[in-house]
Amino acid sequence: MSMHRIAKSQWGGFCRQLSVELPTKRATIEVASEDLGVQMEAHWVPVTGVIYDADDEALEFILDDLEHLVFHPVEVYAEYGIAGVESLAIVEHDAMQIVTLRVPTMLPAPYPLH
Repeated sequence: MSMHRIAKSQWGGFCRQLSVELPTKRATIEVASEDLGVQMEAHWVPVTGVIYDADDEALEFILDDLEHLVFHPVEVYAEYGIAGVESLAIVEHDAMQIVTLRVPTMLPAPYPLH
């Protein structure tokens, strides 16, 4: 796996491309700051999209029954693996947000009992 910094000029396109692969994934979102420590915002929730609004300078994560906003991010990093983007690190002025993505494990169909 490798971590790559995404240039701010590419955030919109990156989010559009990432949103294409998200409907099969689930996300955990953690917010870390010196004042609050580490807080979990979502735990393996289905995620359907990520949007960057350049006018409001906000990243929006769209999850089942939850919209998670990050206002005025400073830097965005993506970690890539076999399944594409596996995590994001969003740096703010006073906090960091870690978004971990994974494809749910598919279990085999149950064996019929006769």
